[in-house]
Amino acid sequence: MSPLHRLYLAFVLVALHLLLAACGDGTTSEPPPAQTAIATPDPRLATPQPVLAEVSLLIATPHPMPVPTVDMTATPDSFALSHCTVVSRSLNLRSGPDTDYPVIRILAKDTELTLQSLNQEGNWIEVRIKNGGQVGWVNAGSQYINCNIDPATVRINPVDDAVYVRVPSGEFTMGSDNGASDEKPVHKVYLDEFWIMRTEVTNAQYKKCVAASVCAQPNNDSWDKPEQANYPVTHVDWQQAKTYAAWVGGRLPTEAEWEKAACGTDGHISPWGNDAPNDQLLNYNGKIGHTTEVGSYPSGKSPYGVLDMAGNVWEWTSSKYQPYPYQADDGREELTGNDSRVLRGGSFYGDEGYVRCAYRLNNYPNGRPYDVGFRVVSPGS
Repeated sequence: MSPLHRLYLAFVLVALHLLLAACGDGTTSEPPPAQTAIATPDPRLATPQPVLAEVSLLIATPHPMPVPTVDMTATPDSFALSHCTVVSRSLNLRSGPDTDYPVIRILAKDTELTLQSLNQEGNWIEVRIKNGGQVGWVNAGSQYINCNIDPATVRINPVDDAVYVRVPSGEFTMGSDNGASDEKPVHKVYLDEFWIMRTEVTNAQYKKCVAASVCAQPNNDSWDKPEQANYPVTHVDWQQAKTYAAWVGGRLPTEAEWEKAACGTDGHISPWGNDAPNDQLLNYNGKIGHTTEVGSYPSGKSPYGVLDMAGNVWEWTSSKYQPYPYQADDGREELTGNDSRVLRGGSFYGDEGYVRCAYRLNNYPNGRPYDVGFRVVSPGS
């Protein structure tokens, strides 16, 4: 190689180094972005972002995260405890916990991460890009990463990367005096603490179970298309839903658990309260004519932060369709038999009468409708 070629190569390497330094590890002197800078996404956007502001903690320079230096996935029920998002500019993902390690990827703004562990000093975070992506290390003192690290409020299941939210133990009022006859009588039901998926199971999540040779394929031609990855899985029967729930370490919600997670303990008509539905709160009444990506309507969240509990797709529950009052020990929660099972939540097709929290529909367990999906619950720990 000629001296001129060597000089040119050195110049290129220096330029590349300066470019990576500009992207940086979040240790520049620029002021950190305000927590309120993360705007709620338009519900029509193709890739809506999760809303976890209630448990958000912005990691400020120069202090390391005040959490134990242990593997964060080694927790009860095999749930990880943290979800992180790159909130500004870009962030270097390195192969090890120090700036001496090479940059293996530059993370763009809004990249979603799952926290895996910390190094011994607690100043570098090991993260995994959401949905089974690349693993690497980021600076814990970075002003460009926002992590939700409260295990009392949010958990992430490492099997399918599903976000779960906590529903505390206690009584709630089940049923409605203003609804159909099968919603009566209104009665009190006590439930232990449980955790419920924040959204319905997606095609991408269900695809992992199919790839593991555990779940049967949905009865449609679009479930494995990349553009449908973040849409709720449909055309699955009750047994398929139950199989998936067991595969990720959970089960289907009882209809009592579903109703409490949807409307809380204040007797609300809908997850967002008592206001009439509108197209900013949910996908319903045939206005769009098909399902939308999960989490597209953050304004319609329930009191516990659960999304999509009204509209989009009906959801299987574990419960047999039997008259009220609800009693978990009267046979309705037996998992055998061909009895009809309760569906909740309404769908993209149904009108406002079907999307009330208390409304009950039912279907035979071998049915695989185009507008039925499901979500999973896990017991409290």
